[in-house]
Amino acid sequence: MQREDGATFIGARSGATDGRLSGIPSRIARFTVERAIGSGSFGDVHLAVEDGPLARRVALKVVRPNARGAALDAALREARMLARLDHPSIARVIDAGATGDGRAFIALEYIDGRTFSAWCSDSEPSVASRLEVLEDVAAAIAYAHDRGTIHRDLKPANIMVREGGGARASGVVLDFGVAALVDDSDDRDAASTLEATISARRAGTLETMAPEQFILGASPSVRADLYSLGVLLHWSVAGRPPFARTSPSDILGFAQRVQGEALRAIRSQDLAAGVELPSAQLRDLNAVLSRALAKDPQQRYASATEFAQELARLRRREPTDATAPGLLARSRRFVARNKVPVMSASVVIGTLFASTAVVSGFAASEREARISATTELERATLLAEALRGNLRALTGDLVALGNMPQLVGYWPNILAAYETVEGRDSIVLAQQRTFYAEQLTRSGRAPEAIEQLQEALRAANLHDHAEIAAAICLRLAFALEETGRVDEALAVMDGAIANDLPKLDPLVVTNHPWFFHGLRGRLLATLGRRDEGIAAIREAIILQDRAIGGKGSLNDSQLRGVLVSELIRADRIDEALVEGDALVADIERNKTAERSAGIRAWRERTRSDLLRLRLERASDADAPELAAELRSVAIEWRRLTGPSADKFTAINHTLGKRGYPPITEEEVLAFIENLKTEQGMAAP
Repeated sequence: MQREDGATFIGARSGATDGRLSGIPSRIARFTVERAIGSGSFGDVHLAVEDGPLARRVALKVVRPNARGAALDAALREARMLARLDHPSIARVIDAGATGDGRAFIALEYIDGRTFSAWCSDSEPSVASRLEVLEDVAAAIAYAHDRGTIHRDLKPANIMVREGGGARASGVVLDFGVAALVDDSDDRDAASTLEATISARRAGTLETMAPEQFILGASPSVRADLYSLGVLLHWSVAGRPPFARTSPSDILGFAQRVQGEALRAIRSQDLAAGVELPSAQLRDLNAVLSRALAKDPQQRYASATEFAQELARLRRREPTDATAPGLLARSRRFVARNKVPVMSASVVIGTLFASTAVVSGFAASEREARISATTELERATLLAEALRGNLRALTGDLVALGNMPQLVGYWPNILAAYETVEGRDSIVLAQQRTFYAEQLTRSGRAPEAIEQLQEALRAANLHDHAEIAAAICLRLAFALEETGRVDEALAVMDGAIANDLPKLDPLVVTNHPWFFHGLRGRLLATLGRRDEGIAAIREAIILQDRAIGGKGSLNDSQLRGVLVSELIRADRIDEALVEGDALVADIERNKTAERSAGIRAWRERTRSDLLRLRLERASDADAPELAAELRSVAIEWRRLTGPSADKFTAINHTLGKRGYPPITEEEVLAFIENLKTEQGMAAP
């Protein structure tokens, strides 16, 4: 059975197939193949039984033979990494390997159910049931994102719905990372036009691709997954995606519409069969969709967890963070539903900030409105929940707006409101202090940021919340380093490594131990303890490679680039040359490097270091060629990373010693302008 979407596996109730095995052997690894259950653009899917007393049924996906050599190795390595995902709403990867003819296979948990698309069309479930299933999906995506895994191809046919047993219908996500398994690296790298790029990325479904994914060279991202979640929400209530192709060949026009056309609000007459929404809830839905499907990735929800929480509020008909026109409308709807007076934070922002006055004025407002709440506790609880909703929306807007100096002044009053509602020692307040500290740091107010982070760390330790404490420690150490308090920064890192990291899941991105060991190494080197610092950085490299690997990746390049720099500072030149050459070679072998300005910047920085060292040692005969190459590489490094006061200090010192003129900023700018003229390249 040919599926229009390439779903990886289909449960028993998904429809009949003809059972042909399409040339697949009857045995693959420890699995006996029984029958075909589906196929698509990715490959063929078969029902198979695992050897052993349990005779576990699996969905065996055999990828078509367009991944060979290094690409096949990378695909299998990713599949094994995905096997570590353990979440009730993620179809687990059980095994992966290669068939005798070199094709990749993945054995996945067999899900007995219907695809989300079939479930919605056949059963016509309530809106609340649809939202509950999507909450499951968003929670699964959040879990995967925390562990560094991006789905890449969320769509209705990649969501299975389990039913029966008296439990509510629940969602299960399929095909994590499968798009990467069949993405032909050679075709992708050769793509030089938008249409070629899109065609080379057909592992992902165009209708669910985020606008930025149609840009030449774009990489998968967390925000792109969040856009796809928004498409799922739109499809679940309207029965169609927000933008559709007119034909299979409608690629460029479709991409232009996704990138340029405004999102149309869903009207009552647009709702799918079985979907009924009152006007207020429909307005809330459209506001959520507007944020989830924003053209600018930074304007979308910050995380899948936040999106899941928004779906829950939508399902319960509570105020949503995205609801237009603002907090006033949310507050008025809350008052209408609960008969409790709640002051609007966005309209009377000073009143919200002075939250003590809000609370103290509550009793008088209650009497005037003659609200029939039964107890003071109920009234206080309702007020607190309303105030929390307004605060959550306001802080979300401030974080989304980013580093705007005029907004920093709002935060002290926001923190005061949180302290009134949550308490001085609450984890929620600690997290808000962390957000405020980030804004202070970006505004050049690191000493104030340190005070906020120290208070946040105190609260996190009080609750023995190791994950939040570890994240705060990283930010605190950076801020202390920035203000020259390196000894204190090192003490903070040592404490986090000793006390917090052992309690955490090392696969969660924010907990990755190499962040901590890498920073510790740099701090040790700054304090003159260079050998200890180099050893710590080497430990960070080992930990990073053990957890996710990826020679020549951005994380790998950063750590090894810092190692090269510290080896040079320690006058361990021969080691620096060996490590630097190996790093440059690994980056050159990494085909994704050319799409990452960050990786290219580390490559050019490392090459600059190596060429400078070799120029210092070079004979007079070799010096001119090395000096010219150093000049070219250093200017490219500057183009990628922007200006800084001391970027060329060491390079120009070496050039001067060998009798060559220094690199000037005017020379760099002339180079960039010439490059833009010749190639149409914009300077980063």
